[in-house]
Amino acid sequence: MGATGAGKSTFINTLLGEEVAPVGHNLKSYTSHVQAYTYNDPQFPNNRIVMVDTPGFDDTVLSDREILRRIGVWLAQS
Repeated sequence: MGATGAGKSTFINTLLGEEVAPVGHNLKSYTSHVQAYTYNDPQFPNNRIVMVDTPGFDDTVLSDREILRRIGVWLAQS
């Protein structure tokens, strides 16, 4: 979680080595839904890391309350 434009989606793409999380390139918020991405580290084949991309706080479209609600719903369903 973090502010809009902080680089959450870019971080996920960098870690995974491919563009799986869409990234916005202007001042308007881009990520609008909570989305999980899984990373399987070849050094630790029995472990998996799940990264969760979320809309940012101070979003240009959604309120912080709505963002927290969406994160809470995602966590409850996971």
